Amino acid sequence: VMNEWHTLIHSLSLTLAGTPSYTEDVQVLEKGILLLAKSQMDIDTIVSCRDGPERILNHVISQLDDIGQQFQQRLNDNGITTTKTLQAVTILNDMLVEEMGFEGNLADYYNVSNSLIDVVLQSRKGIPITFAVLYKCICHRVGIQVDIIGLPGHVVLGIPSLGRGENNDAHGGGGGGQGQARLNLFDETENESTPKFVDVFSGGQILSLEECQSIAASYGHPWRDEFIRPLTATEALSRMLNNVMSCYSKQFELGKSAKLALSVEKVRALSMVTQLHYTPHAYMLLEIWPERIPLV
Repeated sequence: VMNEWHTLIHSLSLTLAGTPSYTEDVQVLEKGILLLAKSQMDIDTIVSCRDGPERILNHVISQLDDIGQQFQQRLNDNGITTTKTLQAVTILNDMLVEEMGFEGNLADYYNVSNSLIDVVLQSRKGIPITFAVLYKCICHRVGIQVDIIGLPGHVVLGIPSLGRGENNDAHGGGGGGQGQARLNLFDETENESTPKFVDVFSGGQILSLEECQSIAASYGHPWRDEFIRPLTATEALSRMLNNVMSCYSKQFELGKSAKLALSVEKVRALSMVTQLHYTPHAYMLLEIWPERIPLV
């Protein structure tokens, strides 16, 4: 896994002189979440699967493809084009939440499984960033661009504005909490250039910029416009790794084991490689070379 992860992150860092295309970024993101899941498979899971972890990951891709095909059919049935991003995301949300039963795992929020795409697809439970990645990967399969927005303490889905070439002609209601208005597919009175966000963890609530600012304030962070800058694949994967490490640290508080320690070291190694690629010459400065990093 370490060699695959290094190759993946390194390939993306080579494009930093220019800007990776949206497609390249999504491909890296999807490959990254698959490798993260692969790194956390225990020996019992691997042995029980005839073709090892690759069979499990291929099944994940097949599931994403199947949902994407259903999504495309639903868009066709409703006459929704790929430029009507907010309407399309709401249709996807209805599929995932109302029909397939995906929901935020409030009861066991700090379970590592909430960050592993293979388990999330099976359990239908996850955390904000995992759901945002799931929506992004499915949307990409039908040619729809959405963003992952890393607010302090909470991740939401961003709907690109007209300024980025998107035609968001649907209306998202205001008001927060459980009284949050759902998207009205047929109300086109909202200013199309107004930023829109979708809280995919909370059942698909439509959020305004002001509500995102309130989320940041609830975590004690003064608002900065950079909070709504879309996360790159590398940034999203780094945040997911940090989440996994946080979950493991809570498990350590309950008692250590060799199995738990190995899992932590795997994630720590992946995180180290990811962070090193943020800074040019980091390997040289730290005298750490890719071939010297232990395989996990």
